[in-house]
Amino acid sequence: MTRFTTPTVETAPEASKHTLEAVKKAFGLVLNLQANMAESPELLAGYTALWDMFSKTTLTPHEQQVVYLTSNFENNCRLTHT
Repeated sequence: MTRFTTPTVETAPEASKHTLEAVKKAFGLVLNLQANMAESPELLAGYTALWDMFSKTTLTPHEQQVVYLTSNFENNCRLTHT
């Protein structure tokens, strides 16, 4: 069985380190979702760009959180759906 390791800011590919540092600065930590995406710097950059674009919508921050939580619930996210 192959075991995957979750990269950290220090062990991530060089092209992903800057993005992970920015995530850590903004949220206080790097979630596994972003850390695992760091294996593909292009994937991480795309996810981060979409996150940034969503934050600029006309939805208030509270409404944005409702969208995130609803998405997590509908996708059976283990971190937020208990």
